[in-house]
Parts: sequence; structure tokens; C-alpha cells
Amino acid sequence: MTQKSAPMTGKTALPTIKRRRVGAQLRRWRAEMPSGEAAKLMGWSSPRLSRVERGLYKISATDVRKICGFYGIEDNSAIEEVAKVAEEPPGGGWWAPYVGRVSQPYLDFVELEAEAETICTHHPVVIPGLLQSAGYVREIIGRDPLSPVKEQTAEQLVSIRLARQELLSRTDTPVNVHAILPESALHARFENPAVMRDQLRKLLDIAERPSTKVQIVPLTARPASAPTADHRHVVPPPWSPVASLDNSMGGTHTEDAETVDYHATLFDKLANTALPVDKTRDLISEYLKDSTSEQQEDLHAPELVGAHWRKSSYSGDNSGQCVEVADLIDTSYAGVAVRDSKNPAGPALLLDPQVFAGFIGDVAHGRI
Repeated sequence: MTQKSAPMTGKTALPTIKRRRVGAQLRRWRAEMPSGEAAKLMGWSSPRLSRVERGLYKISATDVRKICGFYGIEDNSAIEEVAKVAEEPPGGGWWAPYVGRVSQPYLDFVELEAEAETICTHHPVVIPGLLQSAGYVREIIGRDPLSPVKEQTAEQLVSIRLARQELLSRTDTPVNVHAILPESALHARFENPAVMRDQLRKLLDIAERPSTKVQIVPLTARPASAPTADHRHVVPPPWSPVASLDNSMGGTHTEDAETVDYHATLFDKLANTALPVDKTRDLISEYLKDSTSEQQEDLHAPELVGAHWRKSSYSGDNSGQCVEVADLIDTSYAGVAVRDSKNPAGPALLLDPQVFAGFIGDVAHGRI
């Protein structure tokens, strides 16, 4: 008489990405063994094995080890990795508070991204999510008049997108990110011009990090059949790479080797069309320089939200006629701002910190 395993747990559990990946890995390990034979060895029915392999039923760590013994799998580290994931509760990680509040496909995407060793990402219209500044995220998610997303949900999506970027500065388990974006995305215009300037600065900062590779497809590039927004996550063994197609509902994900290879090939061809990393940085710098110079003439002090104004120590006692200065650390701008204290809502002049320091030195030494 065949001894049966412990009663099945989690029958009503949703097929989360972890459970689907555990099931898919067990299916790969079953290889050519007939499902009926495998089920019999475990003391299961064939439908139960099928549901485990499709991620519909949870499998315990004990049963993972047992079934791997029947399959002849000898890679103990891989077995233990699958057994560990099989026991992990759904909704773990920093994204746990959002379970049930945003779509499960989106949470699956977040989880895949968080566990990846390498991420390849591309968007044909906007700057990829991992590279977006806070202001940019709020503009395209929370203030898009065409978006059907409700205000409360929009703010949750903004918070999630910004939290995802934690992996860019991770040091214990660094992630290699290769991002491709179209040059046209740098032409975006928002009501507050500081949004795009801040985004350009963030792009430049990320592009200079050793673990991140950023490329821009120039406007002059030959039109190609590039995919819609796609992401490829390369994860540690024994898991297979995953391809994700992005959309407003969270996207779809697949471990199908042929599909993953197809998207990898498309991405590589797109990377060959894009500017090299150094020329990409140069182009971003040019856009930032142009953006700053374009706005300098129209900039008014109230736009410098977060600026802390103070009277210049060199203004003296001029019956209220003095110059005020502000460091812009807590704003979307860079440098030092100068304004007339008699007209606090008037124009503000932005100066490079080194230029301003030189000016102060000249004043202090009586050269001006």
C-alpha cells in the first residue's frame, strides 16, 4: 500500500509568482517522467500534481525534497532553494502592505524585479520606471488626465515605483541594470519645468553608476519593430530568466525559454541601435544644460519650493535694500539662488556654486 503524504495545504491559495515558479521548476525537474508515475510515487492523484506544477496548490518543503529524490535531482543547493521558496508566505517583502490593494500581476512583477541579479528594461515612450524621479512619477501616474487610475490608487503606485528603486543602491546583493530609452522621452514638457530638469539630473546620476548601463536610442535612429515596454529578469539558479511585458494593469510574465530568448534578442538589437554609454551621458548633459539655460530667464523665486532664503552677509545695512541667497539642496534645482529682498516673488538668478564662491571672494577682497 502506498503511503500518502501529509494533507495538502493552501488549496485556496492564489497562484502567486513564487508558487508558479516552484511548480514550474518541479515540472522541469520531472523531465520525461510521466505525470501519473510521479503522482503515484508521491501518493497523489494526477490532478493534484498538475495543480502543484501550475502553482495552484502549495507544496511543503518536505514534499519538495521528497519529490526531488524520486526525480533523481542531486543539486542539493538548488533543491533547498526551491524548498525555501515553497514555504515562504505570499506577500513577503517591503511590498506586503500593498497586497490586495494593487493588482497581483504588478506585485508579481515587483517581486521578480527585487530578486533579480540582472535587469534589462526598455520603454518606447517614457523613461523606464527604475530611472524615474519622484516628480516625474507623480506627473505620469497621478496627474495624467487620460489615466483611469483613481487618486488613492495612483498615490500607492507612485510609492511602489519609488520603493522599487531601492535595488539601484543595494550593496549587499548588487543588481546590474541595463536600461534603454528613446531620446524623444527627454522632450517631455510638464507644467513645472523643474520636473524634467530633476529627471535629467537623476538620469545622469544613475548613468554614472558602475552597476547601471543606460543607453538612449537617438531621434535619428532607423525605425525598428521594437517591443512595447519590456523587462527581462535574470535570476540566480535554479530559477529560469523571466520576460515581462509591461502594461497599466501590471503586465504578463513568462519563463518560456523561447519567448525569453526572443525578447533578449530584440533587446540586444535595440542596444546595438542605441548610443554608447559615454555618448548617452553626453547627450543627457546637453539636454540638462539646455533645460537650465532655457528656464533661467523665466525663473521666479516662488518656483524654488524648499529653498531657505537668507540675507547675504555682504548686503550691509541699506534700509531694507539687500540681496538674499539660498542653497538649493532641498529643491529640484542645483546651485545657489539669488533674489532681491524687496521683491521676494520676483525673478531669481541661479548660479553655479563655484561661480558664486568666486564672486563672494572678489567682494570680500574689494575687487568688486
